[in-house]
Amino acid sequence: LERVNQDRFNDYVHWRSTMYQHLTDEELRKRNLKKTPSVILIKAECQALRQYLFWCKAQGYCDRVHYFQLKSIKGLNQQRQRSKTMNKEKFRKIRNLLDKRAHYPMRVAAKDTGKSMWKVSVDEMHNAMLKRSGIKGKGNFVVKVDGLKKGLTSMPVHYYHRLLTFYFSQIAYFSLVRPSRELHDLKWTDVILRKVDVEGVQQTMALLLVRKSKKGLEKERYLSRDGSRAIVRWRMICQKFGLGADNDYVFGDPRDRNNPIQAKNIGAAFSRVIKME
Repeated sequence: LERVNQDRFNDYVHWRSTMYQHLTDEELRKRNLKKTPSVILIKAECQALRQYLFWCKAQGYCDRVHYFQLKSIKGLNQQRQRSKTMNKEKFRKIRNLLDKRAHYPMRVAAKDTGKSMWKVSVDEMHNAMLKRSGIKGKGNFVVKVDGLKKGLTSMPVHYYHRLLTFYFSQIAYFSLVRPSRELHDLKWTDVILRKVDVEGVQQTMALLLVRKSKKGLEKERYLSRDGSRAIVRWRMICQKFGLGADNDYVFGDPRDRNNPIQAKNIGAAFSRVIKME
């Protein structure tokens, strides 16, 4: 373990950047590989190796850990991840598309019943969608979902997942809480509404109590005004689906109340919306 130093790591980076060079483009596509790894990927591997060596030293498996870093980046892919280069206009369009997909059943139910969209029930949402499923020649307003014919058995979960994708992305965006490690583990007991003085004006803000953050630590994060409004609305929606109790997860699984939705599932749904846009 003491032999893992800067020179050894440089040799690894060279080997890692050339290991797939002999494959054709067709073979790479079939195996879902990239010919050249990115700088971001190698930096992540470097960090993982450092942490492992520190752990080995703490266990007494080695006497010392060399300091090394990613110095030579020749031959690595410099392209940044798409999500990190998305401009505000692009994000606004995707947000609007998520909003439209999520709230459409609520809006049409409000139109039919004369209620506020936040006060319509799941049954009223579903009946409004059923009503429009048989309309022809209405362009984008035609509902083409086979599950609508199955009654109130499967479709409420479908509505819930679209709403969850929208509010999960909004609350992550307005709080800077890590989605996969922190946000999806929150319960409603971890959300507190407080009065906060903002430039001399009292405003109600939501405080998130993250029980297990990076390195196992706890932390508190305030949501912005828009984020606070979003999480209040999300709890109102959860209560419609029977998931808004204090001990329920903020982003619970409607099929299993004892577990939250995995962040990777939200990421997959978000990716599909990006492709649509």
